[in-house]
Amino acid sequence: MRIDTFEILRCPFCGGRLELVDALFHQRTADELTHGIIACECCVFPVVDGIPVMHLQANSNAARLQIEQGRPDLALRAMVGLDRQEDAERFEATIASPSATFRDIVEALGPGFEGGYFLYRFSDPTFIVAQAVVRAVAGTVLRGQRRAIDVCGGSGHLTRTLMDLSPATALPPVLADLYFAKIWLARRFT
Repeated sequence: MRIDTFEILRCPFCGGRLELVDALFHQRTADELTHGIIACECCVFPVVDGIPVMHLQANSNAARLQIEQGRPDLALRAMVGLDRQEDAERFEATIASPSATFRDIVEALGPGFEGGYFLYRFSDPTFIVAQAVVRAVAGTVLRGQRRAIDVCGGSGHLTRTLMDLSPATALPPVLADLYFAKIWLARRFT
């Protein structure tokens, strides 16, 4: 998560600003928060592999506990939904490989993940139409001067289109989705 994202990030429950909880385990650079705990007046959320998880479902709470204990590897397992040890080990071995492809990781996420859909998304006719609509509407609305937020953005295929329509580095689009694995794939590949 880019540190400057704190400027726009708000709690979905109280609307308050979020801050890094410095007293708990965290990994960050001057520009990026990789793992940590962020909080407002009412809630505490984990940041797992650079992605703020801003809901209170069971996997988010499990990930938060793992981050608090200094175990970001187990937080990632919790967020991608790998409960069985052999599935988690296969996924971790795949993501550790420098030659791992999008397809390799989608397959490592298992049959419960919407893998086939995302593998061919760029050539899917519905994507081609959606991309044309996004280019037309966002190009008019953003005019290269505003930030886009791609809600329910999945693996970031349309977010990638929004990147071309947003100001170069000052206001990159923000991708949001309920399913962590999709955002994680977008961050890594798309």
